[in-house]
Amino acid sequence: MNKAASLVALVLYMLFKMSIIIATWAQAEIVAYVSYSLNSDMADFVLLAAIFCVFVTFHRFRGHITIPVNRIIECTVTLACKSKIINSVSRFPLQSLDKDETHTNIKRAADKAENLQGAAMMFADDLSGIISLLIFFTALVSYDMGLIYIVIILATVLSSNVFSFLFTEREIDLRIRQTNSVRKAEYYYNLQTERISSLELKIDNLCDFFINKWETENNKQISEKISLDRWGVFKTIGASVSSEVLAILLLFIITYQFVHNHLIIADFMYIMMAAAACIGLFENLLYSIRTAYHQGMLFEPIQKMIELDDSVASQNELKSVEKLNIYDSDVLHIENVSFSYDSRKKVLSNISLKVRAGEVIALVGPNGGGKSTLSKIALGLLAPDDGEVHLYGVPVRTMDSVKRRKLMGVVFQDFFGFRTSLRDNVGFGDIDLINNDDAIHAAMQRGGSEKLLTRVSSLDTSLGRNFDEKGIELSGGEWQRLAVSRGLMGEHSIIVFDESTAAIDPIAEVEQFEKVRAYLQGKSGILVSHRIGLCKFVDRIVVLNEGVIQEEGTHDDLIKSDGFYAELYREQSKWYKLEQEEV
Repeated sequence: MNKAASLVALVLYMLFKMSIIIATWAQAEIVAYVSYSLNSDMADFVLLAAIFCVFVTFHRFRGHITIPVNRIIECTVTLACKSKIINSVSRFPLQSLDKDETHTNIKRAADKAENLQGAAMMFADDLSGIISLLIFFTALVSYDMGLIYIVIILATVLSSNVFSFLFTEREIDLRIRQTNSVRKAEYYYNLQTERISSLELKIDNLCDFFINKWETENNKQISEKISLDRWGVFKTIGASVSSEVLAILLLFIITYQFVHNHLIIADFMYIMMAAAACIGLFENLLYSIRTAYHQGMLFEPIQKMIELDDSVASQNELKSVEKLNIYDSDVLHIENVSFSYDSRKKVLSNISLKVRAGEVIALVGPNGGGKSTLSKIALGLLAPDDGEVHLYGVPVRTMDSVKRRKLMGVVFQDFFGFRTSLRDNVGFGDIDLINNDDAIHAAMQRGGSEKLLTRVSSLDTSLGRNFDEKGIELSGGEWQRLAVSRGLMGEHSIIVFDESTAAIDPIAEVEQFEKVRAYLQGKSGILVSHRIGLCKFVDRIVVLNEGVIQEEGTHDDLIKSDGFYAELYREQSKWYKLEQEEV
């Protein structure tokens, strides 16, 4: 939907809103004509009658016409705003997505995007309302007591709206405070309706537990809203009474003028209609100002995202244009890197590590040792608090994300299965090759997911039945093999495997890793794994414990040194022996 269509739609909407005003003016002129100009030429009368009929008809059919106009404005404004939000979120640093505040702002921004169409319509209302008010005020000033009429009209409307502004401010504050509670309620609701979570809830008899949590959050929100509404009702009653008194005063003055022959019937009717119209128009204008203030406060998260997007865009313009030294013997150089998620406890402390061309290393260690965090820093997904990461001699933080992704492949433990086509689930690893069937088949062969080809009619078969009842359902291991295939799509210089085979049995894991090792001939790789047995197949092992490198060397060297790695290896060997005996 282009901007020209939206502009035309706004202009038409303003005309629709002003149609009744023009019809009212024509009606008043007809009455004045009948009162003063009975012996004049009938052409003016016919013209006024025609204008009146046209705009009354226009007003009567406005509902049918404004539907497509509203839709054009809604589609354009909402789409533009959501597009800005999505683009901004896609540029968020990964660590910011771990913060509750970030998700609260995203939720608030997404909610307001749905309502921005109303803000655009309100702008048109305000503009047409101001024009109409000026027309009526100009006409009223021509009467002897015109200024008094206008002052009383303004006082009538202002007195009824003074507490509305206070109420709006409190309502804004409540909605902002309730955003996190709303997110919780939606989460509890979605747990009941989503396939995987609902299965867990039914097995563990947790449905009632989470329903109660959902009801608790909703009841708390309703209670706070009722309390606010109660406050608003009592505060606005007095203002409404004063407004009615002023309206009665205005009516009394106009009627007094008419009874004492200061106004003829035509003037009396016009002033009454103009006063009623002005009160309604001024009420709408103040409502728009109040709503604009309300929208502006709630629009703040969207504005923050727009500012972030502009900031990131300006930073991208400053990205390094240095050429990569692809002949550098050190493909990846992590230098004195430290990192913490909450600025209190360091997850990594002064880590230095090099990955040479053609070398495959393994990062091992206990849970919480910092392995996955280090792999994300190496990929440029997390920015270190201190230190630097270089890829082919260039700082990763200065590299364009597209160029970096071409050089670095990755498969995470927390992989995601796209409920789209098989082609997408593999081809997303290198979007430029998504329509290259040979490249996708090769990636599936490397990642061990080629057996899926026997279950589908084509690469465009849907996975999952979320949107296509003919789609095929996959097991956890099959989804993980697809994730590995996606990571091996295309030609990367270095691949990071972060617990990428956790959902696969040990035998299948070894078979898959042998395929991966064959693919890595001449390439570099980082294997993050809890399973020490795979470390026999790598060139070098780095043991991370409590955020520091505790040991480093080959499998044989670390076993001989009889340190932390050797202890881990012996413990896991016991489990493998027990499994073999049970089999």
